[in-house]
Amino acid sequence: QADVLEQFLANGLEVELDRLEISTPQGKLSSDFEFKLPKTGSGDAFSWPGLLIKMKAALNVEIPGTMLQMAAMMQPEVQGAIDKGYLQLDGDSYRMNMQLENGLAKINGEPVSLGNL
Repeated sequence: QADVLEQFLANGLEVELDRLEISTPQGKLSSDFEFKLPKTGSGDAFSWPGLLIKMKAALNVEIPGTMLQMAAMMQPEVQGAIDKGYLQLDGDSYRMNMQLENGLAKINGEPVSLGNL
């Protein structure tokens, strides 16, 4: 089955979500997402590290502060994401912008090791 997945990914892939909104009593979570994986050359050997280097991805998220506070009570890791600056307070909401290109990740403009994601 790994060969089938590798063949599928070797043909390239593009996924774009222009707008996702989820309304709850605590507010509205909104996001957009883009993921691009170019087609692999016919002579290229497949590798997972190579896949990470070739792909491009972008994610923007806006989460109401009250929703994030509830999540932090249930999952302490959420507070860690705030402490590291991955989720930044902007008015009454927290925002995050993540970019991945050429094997390098940035969250809110700051470089991040892929091992820390």
